[in-house]
Amino acid sequence: MLTFADSLLGYSPQRRFELFTGSDSEELLEKNLKEKPTDWYYRNNTISYERNEHGHRCKNISDVDLDNYILTIGCSHTEGIGLKVEDTYSHVLSKKLNTDYYNLGIGGSGIDLIEYNLITWFSTIVKHPKLVVVQWPDLSRYLTKLRRDDQEIVPVGPWRQERTISDFMFAGSENNFFRTRQLLSNKLLKNFIKVPQIHIKMYTDDPVE
Repeated sequence: MLTFADSLLGYSPQRRFELFTGSDSEELLEKNLKEKPTDWYYRNNTISYERNEHGHRCKNISDVDLDNYILTIGCSHTEGIGLKVEDTYSHVLSKKLNTDYYNLGIGGSGIDLIEYNLITWFSTIVKHPKLVVVQWPDLSRYLTKLRRDDQEIVPVGPWRQERTISDFMFAGSENNFFRTRQLLSNKLLKNFIKVPQIHIKMYTDDPVE
């Protein structure tokens, strides 16, 4: 479940500490423990997911050095599913740049969540980061695909009553809705965020130039 905290979207208080999340499940761990070799990394390395008061996998905003920090955002690749905090690229990059960092990454998130959280951050946090890293998820991912209170959030409009998510996804791909939406979001953020930005594409056909 996701919740709003100080206008930012993040994990709910019930998910502030987890041993498994997203594709990292207890069932998968048990399966791999039986099948993987004895030197398998996760056999002797436990991963946990501790999130701050805003529902993000990093320090609280009040504890970040806002005079010297970078901001990262994306889906599970940025949150660091399957990684210790010190192995996430947010942490590693901040060490290399000798800065602090804040990680807005949320597993399973989409383009609209990235856009919303970045605009909210730059509208509410007075001191801006030295660098923003935007890791774009698959262009067809939107907040409407996430689950909330065990109920799938279906896109509003005529799709809600008569169509399914798969119909929506097919139609969105056929008429270039998703591709266009990502291009518009990318252009909006580049114009709105007046600091250096790095944009990471996870899929080669994603138009984020």
